[in-house]
Formats: sequence, C-alpha cells, structure tokens
Amino acid sequence: MDTAPIKAIHYFCVAARHMSFKTAAEELSITPGAVSQQVRILESWLGAALFERGTRVIRLTRMGEDYFKRVDHQLNELLGVSHSISRQSRRRQVKLALPPGFAQQCFAPRLAAFFQRYPQLELQTNVSVLPEALNGEHNELAVRHLSTPTSGLVCEKLQDVCLMPVCSTAYLHSHPLLKVKLQNVSDAEHNGFKAMTSADCCLIYNQQQPDWHKVYPLLNINPDLERVYHCNTSVNVLDAVRHHVGIGLLEGSLIERELASGELVGLLNEPLPASRHMYLVHSDNVLLSDDALLVKEWLLESFGGRSDSKNKGK
Repeated sequence: MDTAPIKAIHYFCVAARHMSFKTAAEELSITPGAVSQQVRILESWLGAALFERGTRVIRLTRMGEDYFKRVDHQLNELLGVSHSISRQSRRRQVKLALPPGFAQQCFAPRLAAFFQRYPQLELQTNVSVLPEALNGEHNELAVRHLSTPTSGLVCEKLQDVCLMPVCSTAYLHSHPLLKVKLQNVSDAEHNGFKAMTSADCCLIYNQQQPDWHKVYPLLNINPDLERVYHCNTSVNVLDAVRHHVGIGLLEGSLIERELASGELVGLLNEPLPASRHMYLVHSDNVLLSDDALLVKEWLLESFGGRSDSKNKGK
C-alpha cells in the first residue's frame, strides 16, 4: 500500500487522544475491535509499533507519541476543512455577494428576521468592493451599484441611492471655519464657485464613490485647499467620520441610525441623487435554485422600492 491509510490514521489519533480503544470506539460509533484493527493496519504501513498493549490499558510507544504529536493537528485541520466544504455544498445554501457598506449597515440588522422566516435555508455572503462572479457555483445573487442595467445580467432595482456629506457633531463644532462656509453656501451659489479660502477640514474619499465633484460647490469647499484621507470602502469612511476625522460622502441608507441619534450631522438640506443606484442582479444564463428565488423575493421585499431621499440634512 503506497498511499497513507487516512482512515487508520484517524482511528489511531482518536485512540491516542483517549488512551483507550473502547472510548475511541464509542466516539467513532464502531467496535473496539475495529479500532484495534485499523491501528494495526497503520502500524504495518509505518513498520513500527505505535502502542504498548497491556491487559486493560494501552500506552503510546516513543514512536507513537512522536507520530501523534505530528499528525493530530493536521488531521483535525483536514477534518475541519472537509466538514466546512461539505456544509457549503449543501443544496439549500444560497451564495450572495454584497458590497461592504450594505452588508454591515443594512443587511446584517435584518438577518435575524430572515432566519426566523426561513429556518430551513443557509446563506453564505461574500463581501467585496469588486463585482463577484455570478455563475451559480460562486454566487447566485449579488447586490451591486450600477448606473444602468448591465447586459448578461437580470437587474432589478432595489433602491434609488441618494448621498449626504456628513461629519460628526463634535467635528462640526470644533471647526468654526467649516460652519462659516456652510452658512455662506447660498452666497457662494449666487456668486459662482470656486471657493477661495480653506474650511480647515479633511475630506474622506471612498475610491468606489464617483460623486464627490458634485458636492464641492454645494458646501462652498475647494478640494485643492483641504486635507484628504483615502479609503476603499464606505465602511471605512463611516468609521473615520464617527471618529471625527472629517467629512465623508455616504449613502443615506447607511447612516439612518447615526443621523437619527445625532451622532452624525448632514451638511446639506437635501440629499444628493447618486450617479449609481442599487440593483439586485443574477446571471441571465443560470437558472436560480428554488432557495435562491426565496432569497431574491426577501431582498426585494425588504430593501426594494426604498429611497434615501427621506434622509434630511442639518
């Protein structure tokens, strides 16, 4: 036998862990004789004794002790990975790709309600700022920000996205030049943009957010005169805003609780329509499973038809 006897290694490790063929047999739901037989198969393959067998007890030999220390951890990892893959391959698991901000601020708070409604389903969410593959094997469904529906995908709009520049209440109070700028916005609009003085603030950019250029004249801010902090997700932007770093441009649906509590303050009287909106998408070449159809129905029901326009500013 050239290939290592994995079953025999497994039985040996269980027996070595308990120092008992009987207890190992109970854990494995087999007979003690079957455990002993597999251990002998392994000993024959290795060409060395692993146990010293007494009348009622067994002890590891020096070779057995060394072998156990080397293989037990690796075997546990192998079994754990195999178990995980087995669970992931179950028919009733639906794989769903989500953008980070939506996953944390919108999706996660409703998960308990989802599982209460569908206790028979399993979800696997893949969170990424980049579009995840939609081929049924990796993901069946995805939530994406799109300017228009994309060919090759079935696209159903979840939300019209509106944006709000926000900062923490403490940040606004500690930056008097910014407050003056905001108070003079109407004058700037009448006189034409470009602001000639600094607001002494920090602009927090999300590399995935293309709409900042629309905001500068509305805040009477010249971006060339302000500090900049770059992030790669809306979650990072929100964390930075919460920690008084500066001004972030965020989707209204991601900051509802923070605006309502007064933790954050919106810097415009009305939200700004975004150039990209939120869609639920799946491949038009892959037939959705029955379980994926249930998840799709729940997503459209829970998040569809909403608008960020209700999120007011100051």
